[in-house]
Amino acid sequence: MIKQEEFTLAELTALTGAKRRTVQLWAEAGAIKARAETERAGTGVHRRFDRTEAVVASMLASLSYLKMSIGELVQRGSDLRQWLETANWNEIEDCVDGKRDMIVFFWRCEEYPEHPMLVFINKPGDDLGRHAAFFGQQVLRAASDPQALLVCIPIGSRLRALA
Repeated sequence: MIKQEEFTLAELTALTGAKRRTVQLWAEAGAIKARAETERAGTGVHRRFDRTEAVVASMLASLSYLKMSIGELVQRGSDLRQWLETANWNEIEDCVDGKRDMIVFFWRCEEYPEHPMLVFINKPGDDLGRHAAFFGQQVLRAASDPQALLVCIPIGSRLRALA
């Protein structure tokens, strides 16, 4: 099956489950970025978003439930986009296809101070309990650091919509 590579604002709204105005705000503020040739191209030209931005929008939808400011969502979108530039897309597509169960994002993870964000994607067949000690440490750190953010995204609820 061929994966959809371009999305309209309406399609991103349907994929994310977010309100249309919310997705419009993300686009206007730069949390998600339309393809250059469609951004502010004038009347009759609808913004189009590539697959990377669809992934970012899917993940921002999870973060938006935390009632983050638009400035914070723009920063998280930038972090996600930067990660996606070097990410293993086979792993991401495995998540989309349901071959992996979760992605966990740790922002300001003390284990890796050189990275603003650490991402964990389980491997097929992984015993997630094996990672419980590491997750527990990060939860405790996030609880004591007002600048830390820990987000667990069960794939079925977001990225699977891209399948």
